[in-house]
Amino acid sequence: MTSKPFSVLTKELVFLKNKSSTQTIRIERLDPSVLGIRASHNLPECFTLTPSQVVTRLPYEYEVYYDSSKSDGLTIPETMYIKFTEKIFMAEGLIDGVTIRVRIVEKKTKLESLECKLCLLQFSEEKEDLIPRILTTCGHTICQSCVNQIKPPQPSHFGRNIDVQCPFDRKSTNLPPDGMLPKNFTVIEMLREHEEMEILEKLTATKLCEDPDVPCFENSKHESTCYCTSCKAEFCEGCFEITHASKIFSSHKAIPIDQKPVVLPNCEIHPDNLVYYLCKSETCQTETKLFCDECKLNEHESHEHDNLAERVVTNQDNLKEIIKNLKSTERKFQLKIEIAQTCGQSYRKDTKLYTDKVESIKRYFEAKKEEALKKLDNYFETEREKLEVEREEIEHGLGLVTEVRRDIEKMLKRKNNLYDVEEIMEKGNALCSLEAGSGTLIVPFSRISLPDDMSTESLPIITFSGSPSTDPANVERESVVREILARTIDRRAIKATRKYSQKK
Repeated sequence: MTSKPFSVLTKELVFLKNKSSTQTIRIERLDPSVLGIRASHNLPECFTLTPSQVVTRLPYEYEVYYDSSKSDGLTIPETMYIKFTEKIFMAEGLIDGVTIRVRIVEKKTKLESLECKLCLLQFSEEKEDLIPRILTTCGHTICQSCVNQIKPPQPSHFGRNIDVQCPFDRKSTNLPPDGMLPKNFTVIEMLREHEEMEILEKLTATKLCEDPDVPCFENSKHESTCYCTSCKAEFCEGCFEITHASKIFSSHKAIPIDQKPVVLPNCEIHPDNLVYYLCKSETCQTETKLFCDECKLNEHESHEHDNLAERVVTNQDNLKEIIKNLKSTERKFQLKIEIAQTCGQSYRKDTKLYTDKVESIKRYFEAKKEEALKKLDNYFETEREKLEVEREEIEHGLGLVTEVRRDIEKMLKRKNNLYDVEEIMEKGNALCSLEAGSGTLIVPFSRISLPDDMSTESLPIITFSGSPSTDPANVERESVVREILARTIDRRAIKATRKYSQKK
């Protein structure tokens, strides 16, 4: 294949679906030996390309007419194109062509109106080659790069005016002495508005949180997603872009919030110094156990201590492991709740199992059906209430686990008090082994066989399956769990338990 002996500035033709229009394609001859241009295409019948034969006379121009009235009912190819090749007798297939895309759109988007119609690149105020320039004679706008392409070669002598021809209507515009056409400030202003709208859309898309894990520095109800290493503050994506839109802040770097560094506190005795150690000496008489390098040589000299940075890393790893275990415990609770809900559904009176049992009772105990049905209703209500109480107790336990897990997650994300986590670790580890519920058997109605006479002596009873643990470690762990439950159980659970006990 040889290089192309001609060029086409137009890259794409876009037609509005409900508007008939004509667009012109101009082909620039680069090689004087070109004999003509041939066009081929896959356009449907609503398009007309003229001339249809080979163009041999300069300037090489084609017109594409779109008739919107003929587009209804037509099968429009997914990809439409017009391909131009050089007409060389006996060797047409040996020359590369130039292909132009053709599209039909419902309406032009705002971004399409901010594109150069020659190269199809979006205008830019920052990039020199994409600055919108006005052809002052006709008013059309193209980018600086396309102006450079259609500009004729620089004359060998000075003082001669340079004209450029508009690629759309062929009107000539005289270039200023500096060679720069005026900027289209209307398009530039539209670009600025579009950028502001994009930032605003990101900001409005940010969800409001009543209790975010890491509040945004600009809006305390936004969840932070990044940390500015220069501002030393947390931001959500929208607030960061707005506050850092100015060029003054363009050098600021944002990192993901989970990569935020741990900031060590200042020493209380020497406020200008950061603390690096945690004193572990039982004989230490100082009020604070955190101390700096200067304290190490004076107040805490020869005291046993931990490196605070290493302790923070260890604490973070331990807390992450607890979170992992708590999530596993949460999944167990959730699974148990789902089972309880599924079983509870089986005790509804609109199920087939219930209606079949009703019919069986009616056939077998016609004379005593009212009494038997009443017993059945009471049984269903009693067992459902038991399961409801059990479900509430499971949900209460899940709430305790989730609350502690959230507290630990907040501590990790906020990087606060990571040197003092013994109490919350004790709670977390204790709740990791907490069993779901009080031990009540959760049995669906499908697995229970009721006697047709509904005699009280024969009715199955859902009992408690739990048995006291004899292992000392388990006894101690259960004691800690019970202590936590005793401190945090709410009044609704107490009332539900009393109600259940009274009915029983």
